[in-house]
Amino acid sequence: MVIDIVYLAAGLAVIYFGAEFLVRGSKNLALAMGIRPMIVGLTVVAFGTSMPEFFVSFTSALKNSSSIAVGNIVGSNICNIGQILGMAALVRPLSVDSGMLKREMPIMLGASLLFWALIADGSIGRFDGVLLVAGIVLFTVQQIRSARKEISAGKNDGGEEAVPDNSKLKNILFALGGIAGLVVGANLMITGAVSLALKLGVSELVVGLSIVAFGTSLPELATSMVAAARKESDISVGNVVGSNIFNILFVIGLTALVSPIPVEASVISTQTPAMLAFSVVLLPFMIFKRDINRLEGFILLAAYIAYVVWIFS
Repeated sequence: MVIDIVYLAAGLAVIYFGAEFLVRGSKNLALAMGIRPMIVGLTVVAFGTSMPEFFVSFTSALKNSSSIAVGNIVGSNICNIGQILGMAALVRPLSVDSGMLKREMPIMLGASLLFWALIADGSIGRFDGVLLVAGIVLFTVQQIRSARKEISAGKNDGGEEAVPDNSKLKNILFALGGIAGLVVGANLMITGAVSLALKLGVSELVVGLSIVAFGTSLPELATSMVAAARKESDISVGNVVGSNIFNILFVIGLTALVSPIPVEASVISTQTPAMLAFSVVLLPFMIFKRDINRLEGFILLAAYIAYVVWIFS
């Protein structure tokens, strides 16, 4: 049990420094290339912070631990909205890009609804995986096109000019180093947390929905908190929305292509609707004021805590 606690502490430290590197490198890369940090948050940062979910779900599916594989994604998406956006908004109110409300939010909701439809028969097969992977390819192509348009137009978020030390290679290395740190740190955290939970007799599904989901969401949490503290709301919000899209389309899709995933009835009847509810509840906060203030952040965080208490009870 002592070694499990050591894993938890070491993972937390590595995750913190990984988030620092990722936010710094991503912001400066966006400035150097003349594109909005929102696009970097939706793609590079979201993809990087989704790597722990991918490794955990992929490995779990191969080891016939499908409850952890699916529970990890559903729980992680709930955690991203409830806990991560909630805590980031408590640090500093988050402004929301109007373009994201028209483009990426509907994509996130659409991906969630597609996931629910595909699991209705009790499994995610290889053909389902093809549909999901095709979705992430289309999403990524659309983001690359947006980035190219902004580069061609010389557009930059807030009109900032790239500073001399914003070497693209340097900042790519910063971002990649940050992603590596997040993956290593999350794996350390998950190793310790899952070992402790299973020793306490908690079911695989609950472990996946809560402890593993929280562990794999730590990169998003650290990245969004650091971004919020640095007044980089675009990266903070884009990271969460993009990560939720990647989790469903890329992580579940690629995992199902390799190994079809059985899905428990409770995931279909209660857990996935809960994931959709968190996504829908987020919309009024963003649409009417185009920001998430501290009170709304507290509401999101309280809702997530209530959800965790519910699944354990």
